[in-house]
Amino acid sequence: MRKAPPRGAAPARSLPVALLLALASSGVWIPHAGAQDAAKTKDEDETCKEIYDRTVELNARIPSDFRDVSAAVAQEIGEAVESATQECVRFLKLCPEAAKAPEMHFYLAKFLSLLSRRFEHAQRAAILEGDQRASDAQVRRLQEALAKYHGTIAAEAAAAYETLPDSSELRPEALYMCGRGQFDAQDFAAARTSFEKLIARYPEHSSYAPAVSSLARTYLNLGEYDLGIALVQESRKKKSIYDSRSFAYLGEQLWKLFEAKGDLQGMLQTVQAHRTLYSLRLKNQDLDSFLKEDMERYLMFNGFRRGYVLFALGDLQAAAAAFEDHIKDMTAMEAELLKRQKGLPPYGDIYRKRSMDCLRFVTELAGQPAPRDFDLEGLWVTPREASLARLAGKVTALVFRNVGDGRSAPFVESVSALCASHPDLEMVTISYLKGAGNVVRLMDEMRRELESLGYEGAAGLDPDADNKGLFRAYMANVGSASFIVIDRRGLLRWFQQDPRSVDVNLANGILQRALSEN
Repeated sequence: MRKAPPRGAAPARSLPVALLLALASSGVWIPHAGAQDAAKTKDEDETCKEIYDRTVELNARIPSDFRDVSAAVAQEIGEAVESATQECVRFLKLCPEAAKAPEMHFYLAKFLSLLSRRFEHAQRAAILEGDQRASDAQVRRLQEALAKYHGTIAAEAAAAYETLPDSSELRPEALYMCGRGQFDAQDFAAARTSFEKLIARYPEHSSYAPAVSSLARTYLNLGEYDLGIALVQESRKKKSIYDSRSFAYLGEQLWKLFEAKGDLQGMLQTVQAHRTLYSLRLKNQDLDSFLKEDMERYLMFNGFRRGYVLFALGDLQAAAAAFEDHIKDMTAMEAELLKRQKGLPPYGDIYRKRSMDCLRFVTELAGQPAPRDFDLEGLWVTPREASLARLAGKVTALVFRNVGDGRSAPFVESVSALCASHPDLEMVTISYLKGAGNVVRLMDEMRRELESLGYEGAAGLDPDADNKGLFRAYMANVGSASFIVIDRRGLLRWFQQDPRSVDVNLANGILQRALSEN
């Protein structure tokens, strides 16, 4: 057996005070350095034995997937885990050199992980009840706040993995928890090492399938798109993966990897394969209910995505037909659900709305001349100004957005750099006036933001404060960003809602196609 960590090595007792207070205020108890043990009336070894026995008993009751138990059972186990977390810390404080200490590091990591999932799920649910734009920022802040906490989980799991004997059945799961903690702490390089090690060493363990899924996400975050694509494509051929609940989720990662890479053919092949494969698998009456639920959800996304990639490839007729099919499918599904007093899931409604917006653009504006010139009535904030006449013969990346929109800022920064590197690419950014606010102050705010992004291009404000006329003319969203491509002939080529940093390669591909075809 590997030597157990020395006294005080458990990092769960040194979490940041602000994070402790935030978690404690939500009813989630987390151990900390100042916790004092109650007066001891038994021998410490006997106390530790009792703690260990109770911990093992609780662990045996924890399901591998909480969706398999009722809400009442999940709540009861969650409350028991809170108490057991304290007991794990107490054990490691009383008996840090005990033979069972490695296992207690494992249980502490597991219990902390369960508490974090429970807390984060509750917080996300509360956040998402509000405005979507605000919720995006709140979720990011939540993830940042929890990063150090997840680092603690990773450290506890690593302590367990390194000190448990090679024969222990807990080691693979400890390694998986370590990787998950590292991933959630946004240490993607470390997470990659952990997941790759698990996949290589424990191909038959139950942690294998979720580790493959997590590694695919890790490759996505690291920008290792080809590695991620190869991993998903190879792993989904294995029966253990095909039958697992990770199967559909891996398909979702495959789409995201191709999308982030900007591989239009890969995106098209993925949506077409999923359209056939998921539909066939859903006919199986014995299919795992949660795998069925995931495939149904991803098929809702898939209908929109099919139109989206056909649009990107320039096949406007096929794209329009795909968007129409998706809208009809979602509407028919909604009608069936209403018969059972149920509504269309929120994500289904969101993707239907995206199909409706894209269909309108494809049928009314795509392939047509730009509907309005950029007459900003003196509200340009950059020395460079733009007009359709000045942009003739060039491909234009046009972004409509709100000043200070954090989701689109990285996209604007990267696409601006792309355009600046090519003489036949230009970038224009237009934001909107906020009611009767101070125009000069907003212009200054926009100028400072774009300077901080290293922006090169023309930028200004839509002078129509009341109706947002330029935004409306181009069917751009008001409140979130829209990305539009105008080709050399002045024809509208592409429309994308809510562009983010992950969309930069796709945008580059569409811009390059527009350059090469005109």
